[in-house]
Amino acid sequence: MAKSVIIVDDTYFYREAMKEILKGAGYDIIAEGADGNEAVELVRNLEPDLVILDVVMPKQSGLEAAKEIIGLGLKTKVVMCSSLSYEPMVDEAMEAGASAYLSKPLEDEIILNELKKVFGEKE
Repeated sequence: MAKSVIIVDDTYFYREAMKEILKGAGYDIIAEGADGNEAVELVRNLEPDLVILDVVMPKQSGLEAAKEIIGLGLKTKVVMCSSLSYEPMVDEAMEAGASAYLSKPLEDEIILNELKKVFGEKE
């Protein structure tokens, strides 16, 4: 069964690019959003297997949304995705409970390999 995914990024281009990469690999994109508040609501209502969050977004940052989503106690895995990949930012995301941190620009093979690790699948 395909893993259900919500993609949340305030940049339409990155949402579309991520959607194409994941659809091509057999993931089921069930929703998308553009800010941290939407991310929390979508996850709360849909309980996906995975949510991919941009770090810098309006209304609520991806890091704040990640903490709130993880606090819901659902099975949903949280993966952060950002062009901001300096070590303190990555550390903060991982300490918040993120399962992985992806760097933009998006590279298909790297993203798909990281998601396999997140779900405990072999590369």
